Amino acid sequence: MKDFNELIDKLELIDIPMLGRNFTWCIVMDGDRWSRIDRFLLDPRWLERLKLKQWGLPRSISDHCPILLMENERDWGPKPFRFINAWCLHPKFKEAVKNCWEGTKVSGWASYKLLKKLGNLRVHLRRWNCEVFGNLDEQLKQAEDEIHEWDLKAEERILHDSEIKRRAEVRSLAWDLSKKKEWLWHQKSRMVWAQNGDKNTRLFHIMASKRQRKNLLNSVNEHGVLHDQLGMIKQAVVSPSAAVLGRCA
Repeated sequence: MKDFNELIDKLELIDIPMLGRNFTWCIVMDGDRWSRIDRFLLDPRWLERLKLKQWGLPRSISDHCPILLMENERDWGPKPFRFINAWCLHPKFKEAVKNCWEGTKVSGWASYKLLKKLGNLRVHLRRWNCEVFGNLDEQLKQAEDEIHEWDLKAEERILHDSEIKRRAEVRSLAWDLSKKKEWLWHQKSRMVWAQNGDKNTRLFHIMASKRQRKNLLNSVNEHGVLHDQLGMIKQAVVSPSAAVLGRCA
């Protein structure tokens, strides 16, 4: 068991939480001793690409419960607006917010004007995120590729002053984009930076995916009736008598 545990640590395999039940094995005769023997051990790259969840199924007459690994492909519709902290690192972000806020003219009482201005700002920030802030991964890759090209040239000959200046600018840009990307995943994962100071973006990516699975509702129970269809779940969750059943962990 020690060797097996060391192998799991070496390969960085992850045991995702199980839904539906807590254990997968019991003594059939008395049924009072339980253990979770069966499980899936996944490479983190699976969790980066797929939204996987693990279910424990009824065991019938066996002493083992079947387990099912499946991907959640349901479309919950448009995502709610979220403020990205990494936006604050962009030099023109505050200016964009100020111009949008001051440029929105609304008549009415104070709360109504605040509601409309915030709604307009939300639309503006979404568009600004796509057009200005852009795709961090793509921008970072382009900057890293250019740095690599300058390094290859520097190995063959002495760079001119203008080329040295450009290489420094690209290197600074790559550093800035890298910090933005780490901050973005840090926010999504909601991990304390002081506890995980290795600045490993992949780690934050995995934790963000884990948090997303935890926050996902699979079904709700309303007055003894189980709802697992998207439309019924959306209606049932607003009812105070509805109880969450299949929450991903």
